[in-house]
Amino acid sequence: MGVYTYFTGTSMKIICSELKSELLSELLDARMKHTEWVTQVVNEKSLSVEESPNHCRFGKWIIDVKDILADLDEYHQLMEPHINLHHAYTQFKENSRQETFKDEIKRFSSQLIDRIDALEKTLNQSNV
Repeated sequence: MGVYTYFTGTSMKIICSELKSELLSELLDARMKHTEWVTQVVNEKSLSVEESPNHCRFGKWIIDVKDILADLDEYHQLMEPHINLHHAYTQFKENSRQETFKDEIKRFSSQLIDRIDALEKTLNQSNV
């Protein structure tokens, strides 16, 4: 079994290659599902969306992997755009789908994708 090692400050974390592969797969899936969701919102499809950022699928994943990835700045940087995205969607829905909130959804979506990409890059920088 291969291992993935990364350093954060003075600490070292080791993740087995199977877990690393699973994390990368989950990030890819999150990116695809998120992109589909944003496309539906922008095209004003009727959606049922979990308003709490902690109860959607990605929010649950963020919580589930905390013990594994908490030492990575890239992990923590996912939270702000994810929370902001949920807030923007709630505002969009509650304010007659105003264009301003649609623009915020696009902006926070782009930030979230950038942060997912950064975490993926960090996880891929390994010696497995």
